Amino acid sequence: MTPFGLCVAHSGVSSGTYIEAPAFNASSNADTAASIMWAEMELGVQYLFGMANTSEPDYTSFIVPVPLNLSTTTSARWLSDVIGINPTCSWASTNLTSPVQISTNSSSGLDQALATAYLLDFNLDVQVLSDDLQDDVTAFATVKDPTSAVTNHTTNAPPVDGSTVFLLGQCQSGCSPYASFDITLDMTGVYNTFTIASANQTWTMAILACLPNIKIETREVRNDGHGLFSVQPLPAGRQLTRQGNLNPIQTTALFSIATMSLTSKCRSTSCTERGRSKACRG
Repeated sequence: MTPFGLCVAHSGVSSGTYIEAPAFNASSNADTAASIMWAEMELGVQYLFGMANTSEPDYTSFIVPVPLNLSTTTSARWLSDVIGINPTCSWASTNLTSPVQISTNSSSGLDQALATAYLLDFNLDVQVLSDDLQDDVTAFATVKDPTSAVTNHTTNAPPVDGSTVFLLGQCQSGCSPYASFDITLDMTGVYNTFTIASANQTWTMAILACLPNIKIETREVRNDGHGLFSVQPLPAGRQLTRQGNLNPIQTTALFSIATMSLTSKCRSTSCTERGRSKACRG
């Protein structure tokens, strides 16, 4: 089993302005925390999330809640709601078909909204911010914050489908001569690009949108006593009784937040530098 980054830090759910009132903070943050996390912090029920591989064609893997005090050398089996994922990614078509001319000075030190890209196939609005255009790079790749920079186009609320949105940018003109790294981001074959232009710089940008395609099911989970966790297939012709330890909407919303840690800004170790291919190591 490979640990998965959905395990909440001790102050995760209950952290907030009202330090002395963790229950109030947990309640006010309920829209971005799965109910399993609330249980961990408020009720003292300890859980860890782990990845379990699968050969089922509908999923690439499962994310399973595991009792925190369960030893990996203990053979065990239990029923639990589990998260089946089958992620897909594609370059998003946007409404930005013409160059966006901006008057904002991206080096002013103030984070300002430069444009809003509507992702036609994902029903998402993504803000391009002046803070995205860093002075010390000529290219970047970043994960947009789903709690502030990405919203559902219809509801104007944070996405609850687990979306992860990557914004990539390549400086084309007016690039800083003081850039820490001379990076070239190869967008060959990416046809859904758009242009952000100011008086002193021009950037070509693209958005990669990924969906985990989450489905929550109740399954039997097994630990073989050697640290290997497995999710058993459903019994033929029937569903298991839902255990209720994963809230569908809250779980997918939390997934978007968890994947923010995939990368901050991809710089010299993440793009194609002077024609030499380098994998994004985030």
